[in-house]
Amino acid sequence: MRALRGRFSIEVLDSSTNARVKNAKVLLKTREDMKIIAEGDTRDGNKVEFSVYDDVDYLLTVTQDEYKYETRDITIADGNITIELEKCTPENCGIVVVKAYDEDDLAVVNAEISLYDADTNFLAFDTKQITDVNGNAKFLNVPGGKYFAKALKYPSSGASGAQEINVREISYFEIFMLIGQADVKITAKDQDGSAVPFAEAEFRTESGEQLGKISLDKDGAGNYEFKADKRIYAIVRSGGFATYTTTAVQLMPNETAKLNAVMMPELISGEARAIYRGLYNISDQNVFDLVERDKTYVVKLLLAVPKEKNYKSTGMHLRTGIDELMEKDDIFIKSVNAPNASITKGTTFTSPLGYDTDAKNITQGYAKWLNILWNAPEAGYYEISAEIRIRDSAENAEPLALFYRAFGISQDDSYARDPADGELGSAESTSAKQALYALAYEKTYYTEPPPELCSADFCFYDSIMDLKEMLLQHEEPFELVVFNDYNFFFTLQNNSDAVHNVAELRVKSTINGLDVSEDLEFSRYEFTNASGTKISGDGNKANELPAIDLGNFTKNTAISGTIFLQPKIPDDAAILLEAISDYEKVWVKEVGLDTRATAKANLDINVSPENLAPLIENPLTIVVRDSSTRSRIKDALVKVTINNDGSLQTLAPQYTDIEGTAYFTLSALPANAQIIIDVEKYGYNPAQATKTIESEIIEISPERLSYNLDVRVEQEQEEELTVTSMVEPELSISKLELALEDTDGLLDIEAMQNWLDQYVGATVLAKDVEETIKVNAVLSEAGKIIEEGSTIEGTLNLEVESADFGITWPFAIDVGIAVGLGPEIELEQCMDISKSDWEAALIEGTAITDITLRNYCVIDNEPVVLRDLQAEIVWNGDRSGEFQIAVEGGALEVLTPLRTAMLMRKNLHNKPEGLHFRR
Repeated sequence: MRALRGRFSIEVLDSSTNARVKNAKVLLKTREDMKIIAEGDTRDGNKVEFSVYDDVDYLLTVTQDEYKYETRDITIADGNITIELEKCTPENCGIVVVKAYDEDDLAVVNAEISLYDADTNFLAFDTKQITDVNGNAKFLNVPGGKYFAKALKYPSSGASGAQEINVREISYFEIFMLIGQADVKITAKDQDGSAVPFAEAEFRTESGEQLGKISLDKDGAGNYEFKADKRIYAIVRSGGFATYTTTAVQLMPNETAKLNAVMMPELISGEARAIYRGLYNISDQNVFDLVERDKTYVVKLLLAVPKEKNYKSTGMHLRTGIDELMEKDDIFIKSVNAPNASITKGTTFTSPLGYDTDAKNITQGYAKWLNILWNAPEAGYYEISAEIRIRDSAENAEPLALFYRAFGISQDDSYARDPADGELGSAESTSAKQALYALAYEKTYYTEPPPELCSADFCFYDSIMDLKEMLLQHEEPFELVVFNDYNFFFTLQNNSDAVHNVAELRVKSTINGLDVSEDLEFSRYEFTNASGTKISGDGNKANELPAIDLGNFTKNTAISGTIFLQPKIPDDAAILLEAISDYEKVWVKEVGLDTRATAKANLDINVSPENLAPLIENPLTIVVRDSSTRSRIKDALVKVTINNDGSLQTLAPQYTDIEGTAYFTLSALPANAQIIIDVEKYGYNPAQATKTIESEIIEISPERLSYNLDVRVEQEQEEELTVTSMVEPELSISKLELALEDTDGLLDIEAMQNWLDQYVGATVLAKDVEETIKVNAVLSEAGKIIEEGSTIEGTLNLEVESADFGITWPFAIDVGIAVGLGPEIELEQCMDISKSDWEAALIEGTAITDITLRNYCVIDNEPVVLRDLQAEIVWNGDRSGEFQIAVEGGALEVLTPLRTAMLMRKNLHNKPEGLHFRR
């Protein structure tokens, strides 16, 4: 792994105003060979920062369309650098136009044009221009001086004469280029090497410009002659075979270029997939597992696009090394060959959510990763190759990793990936992972074999890589940190004459060398067995992998593997590997792991809001702290699981931000659903918190409204109802409606409802804020003249609403209203009668008697009128005849002889009243 030697911070200013210059291009080169090693721009007037790993002389160049070109020699001793640019004017900057033409007097298109200082013969500017369809290239902001122009369209080149330019005029240069002719030979063969006769080959330039088509002969071969000023590729088609698109070749004058198509059966179904063809040296030999330092290799891949898929676009991802920075890796990408494709390259890889950072480090030069994209792709196979460089600084037994994947983008923008990514699914990105960091296949190479551990029968060597610290361990027991991610590498070689051709490898987490334990989780794996078959898959965070076929495991053959794992429990653990041949164990290895001392602290989880509302979306904010220091923890993994009556749903996991916070949104859930929050962070014990969706969202007090009305003293009464929201989303009262069983119309319901209507739509309920509602009970006119008391029961129906979610919640408050006649009479016996006996006997005629009643009843010292008095005559003898009763000042009422109970239809005031009985 390379060590950082220095860092440059470059600020670009206007020499006149001292203001920061925007959109200046900044290049860093090595002075010895003028190779560009880093580039950046001041897009928003920002500073440009470069890290360097070699103590050599550097050249810094800065260009901007409105300013004069500027260069400066620097070394690693220079840290903060200020470059001042002089603004271009008609007096100090000129325009130069260069035209390139060939031996046929035709314009040379896409030639690279550079301006040189005629006095020094050195490049005058780093900026190069490309000729257009007329063979012209234009340079702006050229200071006065003497120049000449050079043109390059590999392999041809040419130069103009030198001339002094006048900055007040346009200066013209002409370059003659001898291009020459090249032969192209193309073949089409099937996978067995047999010719595919009469296939059609379409030739195109590397940029996709159509040149023409030819038919191949019966031997599947064809020839054509082109001008040697371009890179070309071929698309080969033949009935019954999938279309095959080759990589591009550079045409050289008087030489023969070869294009070879491997025709395979048509791809009918499935998704886009990646095919790894191997790593090759300059002699085009597959190097298998071992590489040499300070060498360049070519990795070859195929992209397979099925016929039935109408992808909007498809592509490949290729990446080198395991460090975030290209400069720190001992393996990197030099160039890529993928004709007629859009190619994006970057020098940093900050998984899983660092695209904002990595997008600022897009490059045209050497790269750590690249994405290749074809729009509206034709079904078939696409050849891809890339030059891979191994640095001289690569260590012994250091894993030098290549990562690759294929993807297809459907018309609805959904993604299909090979390998599939369980976190992303068909989405481009999620809150937990961005598209650039999707799962990829991995192929690992070494400069020489790692240290071997051999017995008479087998050789085994292993290592483990800390993917956070990017540290490689070779010696067991490997020291691990809980919840950190690791790649475990191993190779098992058959060292005996025994043939294990019906054999498998088993891998599991264990603590006792026998049983499966939960100490380790395996996320994914990739094996290459003894037959060269690649076996990969998703471990689904299980504690045991599926059995792996060892292939034809004979002497000196090997199986190699990479397992992505994460320790979960701070204790001793082990990876148990077992080779089973013909149903017997022939080899067992326990790889010791030490995680006991790594759980250094505990986590504290704070979840808000405190109360979660049912049936609406709820924001969920989770803050993670160190339970001892109370400092907020960045990059803790937060997982949220919803338990809805036994049905489990897991949300996309997130990492806490710099404030130790992760944000989720819960979908509408029923009351009593449980929310389980699990938090993991390397070096910490796991933590868990739970929340429950509230069954009620408001508190109402009191639970019953009770009133006592009477016709004399209190014909109207007011009670208070308090409503308090328990949840975060703002609520409002959308309904207040009385439902009373008032069949006699004793209450003024209309007046009571009108009073309540003032609260509807106007009362907002914020969390934990108590709102008061006054509820009136009012007697109607009929209620004011009742002659006997009654009780009216019913409910006050209340609804609250969330305007944001369009959800309402109903509630009912019991209501009881007692309607009475007023206070009780102070004395029980407050009336007397002057005569209680009446004796009379007659056969004919009439008998009359007078009786006087006295009312001295009072309430609060006020006289009371007695109503509906009843009188009863108890007869001792014959009751035949007619009877009458009369009240002084009132009408008579004649009753039948048989009736003994009589009703006085006159109120008895607080004074003597006479009654007359007649028989």
